[in-house]
Amino acid sequence: PPQLPWVQPKPGWVKLNSDGSWGQDGDAGAGMILRNEHGEVIFSACKHLHICRDALEAELCACMEGLSL
Repeated sequence: PPQLPWVQPKPGWVKLNSDGSWGQDGDAGAGMILRNEHGEVIFSACKHLHICRDALEAELCACMEGLSL
């Protein structure tokens, strides 16, 4: 899929981007980054996820992990 450029949030807001990865053995991971309207990193993290059934579950777990920051 084509890469889309990062779009800054409105002033006074922050933006969370997350990504999940999944291997066919079920091993999964998540990465999250929180930035302000200037693109400055407020927080970033990566985490090993427990076994996921598929890539969609890994992506959803990454979203949930990011929202729990």
